[in-house]
Amino acid sequence: MSLEAIRQSQHQIDNDDLFSRLSSQMTGDKRKIIETSQWARDYVISLTGMSLEQLQAQPQKLAQEDQTVEKEIKNLAFQEYPTFIHAEKCRSDIGDNFAQMETQLEGLSQSLPDFEQLCRDFTAEAKLLTEEREKNEKVLENLDVLVDIFEIPQLMDTCVRNGYYSEAMDLTSHVSLLTMRYGNIPSIQDVREKVQRSSDMMLIQLISLLRGAIKLPAAMNVIGYLRQMNSFETENELRLLFLKCRDDYLNRRLDNIKKIGSTETELTKDWQRLGRDSFEYIKQYIDVIREQGFEIITQYSSVFSDDAKLYSASTDTKVGSTQLLTAGATLADYVAHILENMERKMDEHLINIKDISQISSLLTQLMYCGMSLGRVGLDFRPLFAIRFQNALLKLTQTLIDEAKKTFIDTINRAKTENIPPSQWASNKSNNKDAVDAATPGQTRQQLASQLIDYPVIAVFTNAILSLFNELRLLAPIALVQLITEYLDAAYLDIAQALKEYSMPYILATGTEKDNLKSDQNVLRAFASAYVRSCVPYLRQCLLDGIYANVYLDDVSITSENLESELEEILPSISKGSLTKVAESDHEASADKEILSSESVISKESATQIKEITPEEELSEDNSKEQSKEDSNEEEGDANGVDEFNKN
Repeated sequence: MSLEAIRQSQHQIDNDDLFSRLSSQMTGDKRKIIETSQWARDYVISLTGMSLEQLQAQPQKLAQEDQTVEKEIKNLAFQEYPTFIHAEKCRSDIGDNFAQMETQLEGLSQSLPDFEQLCRDFTAEAKLLTEEREKNEKVLENLDVLVDIFEIPQLMDTCVRNGYYSEAMDLTSHVSLLTMRYGNIPSIQDVREKVQRSSDMMLIQLISLLRGAIKLPAAMNVIGYLRQMNSFETENELRLLFLKCRDDYLNRRLDNIKKIGSTETELTKDWQRLGRDSFEYIKQYIDVIREQGFEIITQYSSVFSDDAKLYSASTDTKVGSTQLLTAGATLADYVAHILENMERKMDEHLINIKDISQISSLLTQLMYCGMSLGRVGLDFRPLFAIRFQNALLKLTQTLIDEAKKTFIDTINRAKTENIPPSQWASNKSNNKDAVDAATPGQTRQQLASQLIDYPVIAVFTNAILSLFNELRLLAPIALVQLITEYLDAAYLDIAQALKEYSMPYILATGTEKDNLKSDQNVLRAFASAYVRSCVPYLRQCLLDGIYANVYLDDVSITSENLESELEEILPSISKGSLTKVAESDHEASADKEILSSESVISKESATQIKEITPEEELSEDNSKEQSKEDSNEEEGDANGVDEFNKN
C-alpha cells in the first residue's frame, strides 16, 4: 500500500472519531439527525481540511450566511404568502387524510382475514354448486333410467298386493344386483329398504296362503317362492313352517266342528243328547282328519324332496347326519302329534256314546279313514282298536248293570214290602208242573219258551237280548271272556238277592210251611226258570249266536255256582228231564239254530211277559182290568227274544 493511501485511511479514522465526539455532545433528536446526516459528515471533513485562519473565520461566515438565508426566507415568505397559506392548508389536509387513511388501513388489515375466509367459502360453495350442476346434468341425461329405478318400490308393492309373486321375485333380484353395484348410493339404499318392506309383506301373504285351503300346485309354487326369498336358514325350517301352517288350517277345520259340541248339553246333563253330539262330532272329526291328513301328507311328500338326496352333499359328516335325522323325523313327529290328538278326542267323546250301533259306525268310519291314509303310509287302525274295545266293554257292562239293577230292585222291593212270590214272580196260578219244567240240556227255543210265565225274568232276558242284538254289530273276540265273566257275576248277584228273599219261605216249618207251600212252589219254579232256562239260554245266545266257534275257558263254572248258590231253592231234576237231555243231543247244531228265523216266543205267548209292580199285585179290585191292559202292553217286552232269534 502507498503512503498516500495510508494517510487517507488514517485521516478517515480521525474524522470519524471527531464526528463521534461532536455528536456525543448533542442530545435528543439533534443527535440522531447529526448521526444519520451525510451532510454533517461532509461538513466535518471539510472543516478538517481548512487552515486555521479559515476555521477562525468560519463562525462569522456562517453567521452572515444565516442572516442572508433568513432575509431571503422572509422575502420569500412575504412574496409567496398565498403559496405558504395554501401549502399549510394542504399540509393540514394531508395530515388529516393520512390519519383517516391510517385508520382505514388498520380496519382493512383487520378485515382482510375474514375477507380471505369468505373468499375460501365462496370458492368451496362455488365448487359444490359446480358439482351439483354436473350431477343435475348427468341426472337429466339419465332421467328415464332413474325413473325406472325409483318406480321399483311402487311396482313391487302393486305386484305383491295383486298376487304377482313371480314378477315380485324378479324385481327383488334386480334390486339385489343394484345394491351390489351401487350400494353406497343413498337412493339405491332407500329403494332397497322399500322393496324389503314389500318383500316382508309378500312373505306374510305366502305364509297366509299355506294356512288356508290350498291345492298341491299352489303349495309347490308358494314353497318355491319361499326358497327363493332365502328367509329361512335351513330346509328343515321350511318343512316345519309348512307343517305348522297346514296344522293351523286343520285345527280351524276341527274348531268349526266344535260348534256342534255341547257346552250347554254338559251343563244340563242331557246324556242322550250329549252322546248324539259326541257321535256327530267324532264322525265329522274323522272325516276332516281323513281329508286333511291325506292332503297334508301328499303335499308334503310332493313339495319336499327325499331327505337323503337333499342332504347327501354335506361335507361335514356329523352335521349332515344331524340334519338328515331332523328332516326325516319331521313328518313322522307331526303324524304322531295328529294321532295323539285323535286318541285324546276318542277318549274324551267315546265315554259319552251309549249306543253300540253308533260305536260300530264310528269304528267302521275310522277303519276306512286308516285304510285311506294307509296309502300314504299312515295306517293307524291298530292304535284305536283297543279304545273302541274298551268303550264297548264299558257300555256293555253298563247295560248289564242296568238290567241287573232292575231285576234286583224288583226282588228287593218285594222283600221290603213283604210281597209274596205269587203276586210278582209268576203269572201262573199253579206252579207245580213248572218245578220240573226247567231242566238243563234243552235247546234255545225250549229254554226261551219257559220264560213267558215269569215277567221279571222275561224283562231281564229281553234287556240282555237287546244288548246282544246291538253287540252283533260289533263283537270283538277279545271281549268274549270278559263279557261272559261279567254276565256270570251279574247272574250270581241276582241269585244271591233271590236267595236272601227266598230264605224266609224255604225255612218255614209247621203250619206256616203248609200256608206258604204255594209260594214255595212259585219260588222254586222261578229259581229253576232263572238258573236252568234264562241263564243257559242267554249263555247260548252269547256264545253261539254272537261268538260262534270261539274258544272260552270255564264254560260250566257259572251253572255250578248258581246251582250251589240256590241249592236249597232249586227243585231236583227228574228222570224225565234226564231223558230230555239225552234227546237234545241229537238235535241240530247251535250254529244252524242261531241263523234260523223261527220265533222262540210267539206274540200270543208273550203277552204276559212284563214286570209287575207290587202296587199292581196288591190292588185286588183292579186285577181283572189290569190283566187286560197287561195283555196289550206286555206284548212288546217279548219282542227282544223274537228279534234276536229272527236276526
